[in-house]
Amino acid sequence: MPEIRNDVQTVSLGEIGGTVSRWQYRGVDVFFPQQEVRRGGVRKVRGGMHACWPCFGTPDAKFGLPQHGVLRDRKADVETEDGFVFRGTDLLGPAHDEESEVRIAVTLAHTGFTYALSARLLEPAESPVFVNAGLHPYFRTPTGNAEGGAWIGKEIRFSRRLYGPTFEDIGKGAQLIIPGIGEVKMLLGGALGTAPARKLVFWRDSRDYLCAEPVFGDSKSYGSPSCLRLTEQWLEVRCSFQIRLD
Repeated sequence: MPEIRNDVQTVSLGEIGGTVSRWQYRGVDVFFPQQEVRRGGVRKVRGGMHACWPCFGTPDAKFGLPQHGVLRDRKADVETEDGFVFRGTDLLGPAHDEESEVRIAVTLAHTGFTYALSARLLEPAESPVFVNAGLHPYFRTPTGNAEGGAWIGKEIRFSRRLYGPTFEDIGKGAQLIIPGIGEVKMLLGGALGTAPARKLVFWRDSRDYLCAEPVFGDSKSYGSPSCLRLTEQWLEVRCSFQIRLD
């Protein structure tokens, strides 16, 4: 499992899905470290952050895609200095057999890191290839409490063990206030063309963490005319995480 480091932080990456399994800043775990937990008598993987590709959520059954897509369970084909490359005809689900490429890259800064997913078709598509990408980070909540929301919009307080999912308009960024850690900002970007409005999904099933998930579009629109299309031109989704510790 590769680690990317600078003088203040470590980001641990896994070749399965290009998942961030751990993010430590000045020795503090900001993400809830990825691990198996028991929920309702069933062992589940929680923590870290994985990319949702080519869909966030669960699309119409006719597309044959699992919840949050296929990438998070797919082994990378190539490891690079800053991430991974995935290539094949299996990255878009059973509704498409075109070959595509997905690149995951992590860039460190003094105040955090940027996670970027870039993708393109390697051959022309016979029918529209829909994509609705998202990221699924688990932020550690040491006291069980947090506040969060888009920069322009209402602040939501989280204290209960169960919450959501709820969808909030996000625009270009959001912030979280996490007692015991500090303030985290998420700045969204990328080469998305005419992307639908971005959303932020809040969800939790434990007071140990809070999921604040940026979605680059509307998860309910997958397959509709308003959904993004993947072509032979690069499409990129990017989120920069900036942290200020208490």
